[in-house]
Amino acid sequence: MPAEVLALYANGLLVNHKEEDAIAVLQVAASRGWRDRFVQRIVISSALEQGAPKVAANRVVGLWRLGERSDWLKGLTEATLRQSPGLLAFESTLTKGDWYFATDLLSWAASSLPTSSVDHLARSMAARDINFDCKNFSGSADRLVRSGRYLAAITLWSIFCEPGSAEKINVLDFVNPHAASGPFDWRYPDVAGVDIDFQQNQNDIVLRYSSSEPVLQVIARRYIVLTPGGHLLKTGTANLSSGVKWHIACVGARVRNLELRLNATRDGEWSFIIPSDCQVQELTISVRSGSGEVARAGVS
Repeated sequence: MPAEVLALYANGLLVNHKEEDAIAVLQVAASRGWRDRFVQRIVISSALEQGAPKVAANRVVGLWRLGERSDWLKGLTEATLRQSPGLLAFESTLTKGDWYFATDLLSWAASSLPTSSVDHLARSMAARDINFDCKNFSGSADRLVRSGRYLAAITLWSIFCEPGSAEKINVLDFVNPHAASGPFDWRYPDVAGVDIDFQQNQNDIVLRYSSSEPVLQVIARRYIVLTPGGHLLKTGTANLSSGVKWHIACVGARVRNLELRLNATRDGEWSFIIPSDCQVQELTISVRSGSGEVARAGVS
């Protein structure tokens, strides 16, 4: 008798308040395969209630491997991983070179779990050479930073994609976008009527643009993390084209795109103040019709 039939029988017993009989049937159903999600859901919940994290973790990982991504599984995964025994049990179920679920699981974890748990889990997976798709994660990383989860995003990027990237959060050098963009890399939106390319200029890469659009269009954007207080944006005289505009805005869960005022102090320099509730900032470069170059900038 397959698990699906037993699950229907157990469900009928539960509806008729025959819990003990239902538990016995569910135990048999759980041993008959993984296809019935109702059975697996009950088994995981029961294991967590009875203090059996190994059983719960084994079922949770198995369902992620099978492609299950429902909210109920994420909720049970969180309940498993938020307990120290559950996290250790989860790690013990991981296998070397696992391919199927790490990117989805860690992207979800970065948005839901403490950063310390994300770091612990990611390092365990990396030590087992479990596959992580940096290109696929790039879009998730952008959303994580914007929602205020930048520490978890940069943790995953540093472990799997670009070691040392956490130390370069506020380095504003342009990088030719030959690979996926990390949480604190420049991103270059595709805009109709605007072309950009890059040119090596001594030790720097210069962004060159050509635009046929009369209104301002964003050609580059990135996130930075500056402490509250006064700062200075230095763009240099090479960036003084009237068609280039710099903007800084607060983003994150606690603020909604609050643009900061840039006060010109001298040619190529602007002062601005970061408010106390502004954890993450978005720096954007916009241009009008015409062509020109944008050289490296810096913040102090």
